[in-house]
Amino acid sequence: MSNVFSLGNGESRLWFNLEDLRPYGMIYGCNALYRDFIPDVLVVVDPAMHNEILATDYIENNKVCFRETVTPPNKRYSNVDGVLVEDIPVPWEHPNVTKVQDVIENYNFEQRAGHNSALKIGFSSGPQATLLGCCLENPSDVYLIGHDIISLSKKINNVYKDTVNYGVSSDEPTPGVNWIDHLKIIFEEWSKVNFWHVGPLKNIKVWKGVVNIQPLSISEMWKRLNSKTVIL
Repeated sequence: MSNVFSLGNGESRLWFNLEDLRPYGMIYGCNALYRDFIPDVLVVVDPAMHNEILATDYIENNKVCFRETVTPPNKRYSNVDGVLVEDIPVPWEHPNVTKVQDVIENYNFEQRAGHNSALKIGFSSGPQATLLGCCLENPSDVYLIGHDIISLSKKINNVYKDTVNYGVSSDEPTPGVNWIDHLKIIFEEWSKVNFWHVGPLKNIKVWKGVVNIQPLSISEMWKRLNSKTVIL
């Protein structure tokens, strides 16, 4: 029995002390999470976040999965000072760097034919972190934390709003349709894995009938984790 915690950047994630999760399983997170917390694996699919992370020494001591972009390096605006900056090449040969596409290409998906186009195009960051956790860890249980899907405030729901490479507080919420659809593909592909959507949302209509995804309160999650042998 093994657990994966897939951390999205929805604001319900702030209800957790993420360090408390470490003894219970592998932690996968995405994008700007690295600013506050070091997961076991950081998944980054956005070129602007590639640049931000590669401008630091983060990869020297921590594992990162980057998605290779389909276009050559571009000049793009830096959110800090409005200056055009060159994309920083990803050092694919670095021992702590893994290419998302390589993981997907090498994994034997049960229903790959039906999902191939979505897998090739790539998922958004939160679902991509979930998928890689499933591919690389062979878990029995996956806990989705901070995957808020919708914003109850009708404004952007993200821990990192008002910071570099993210929207501002007054922005409209990001539509959740891609997150919902991409996660559903993962639930169907790993039909023998238990997925737990931890947080305020109880049911997602599109997931109705998918038997291996269930809502779970925070207290229920801790009760469930502590009823099993702690992973050391």
